[in-house]
Amino acid sequence: MASLNAFWEWFYEYHEAFYYLKEFTLEEQAYYLNELNARLSSYHPDLTYVIGFPQKNKKATLTLTANGRKDAMLFVTQLAGLAPEIPKWKVTKFLQARLDIKDIRKGRDSPYK
Repeated sequence: MASLNAFWEWFYEYHEAFYYLKEFTLEEQAYYLNELNARLSSYHPDLTYVIGFPQKNKKATLTLTANGRKDAMLFVTQLAGLAPEIPKWKVTKFLQARLDIKDIRKGRDSPYK
């Protein structure tokens, strides 16, 4: 199992790349997202994420989630709880349940706080 601090040290080192990820080529995007997947999976295989890309100089959001898998929820809470202050980023945990399917399809559903 990977260290929580090692994950955050790595993410902090590459936070600018993830912030501007949409401007990268598809190959570059795939590289960074695969690396993020691998690092989260090394901590717990059921951990996943959602990146909310910024609009007009606002913060990007990294939402950590277990996709409803009960055995991974504690890991999400631990990992999110140790997140350092990262410039241009807000780290949240778990996805907000929404009833408005239109908001979900457009990516406007808010993460839990």
